[in-house]
Amino acid sequence: MDRLVAELFREARRLEIPLATVRARLRHWFDVRLPDHFLVIEPDEELRRILTFELRQAVRLPVESCGLDDAKLSRKMAGAIPVSLAGKEKLVRPEVPEGVELLMLQVRSVPASLAGWLPAPPGVLLGVASRWPGFLKMARTMLAAAGFEPDGLVFRDARKSHWRRGLKEAKAVVCDLATAADLPKTRLVVPFPLVARASLVELKRYEEFIGGPAVSSSK
Repeated sequence: MDRLVAELFREARRLEIPLATVRARLRHWFDVRLPDHFLVIEPDEELRRILTFELRQAVRLPVESCGLDDAKLSRKMAGAIPVSLAGKEKLVRPEVPEGVELLMLQVRSVPASLAGWLPAPPGVLLGVASRWPGFLKMARTMLAAAGFEPDGLVFRDARKSHWRRGLKEAKAVVCDLATAADLPKTRLVVPFPLVARASLVELKRYEEFIGGPAVSSSK
């Protein structure tokens, strides 16, 4: 820690920043409210719902969410640790106050998550369900590439009424974690997490860094 502080002062001297300015900025940051919640910033409502659900299962701090046009964005940003999906930084960064770190979430590897189902067993009827159209589109592409026959796949948009119809005949149902919570426990459900494990580990380390509650080792 002392080395880091020494490096800070050396860099300030190199840039000819007065010591008084350095001390003033340090006082400013020490007086800033400590983060007390994660804030998922995502324009797509259904994708935002899934990401928020996943993070709430993985971290101990509260997880809130909002879109870019949310009137409450500024209020929610106070004391927040903003997070967004990788690839959305150009959209989200302008909404994050200067000097506040924006954590980017990586997406989990699809092949790794489907490894237990490869190669595709012949004649198997597989259900796919989600409220997010992007999940259904991604699943259709990846399952076809994995060798599943189009006629053996049943897709259901969980935003529609009676979306569970036809899933009883499926050997298993592939879905996002939020949709998995809405399926009967009697069904064989294959939940597909979107957020990569490395990103969840990073969020837990951030919690520890700011002195948040200890995270269970089982998560």
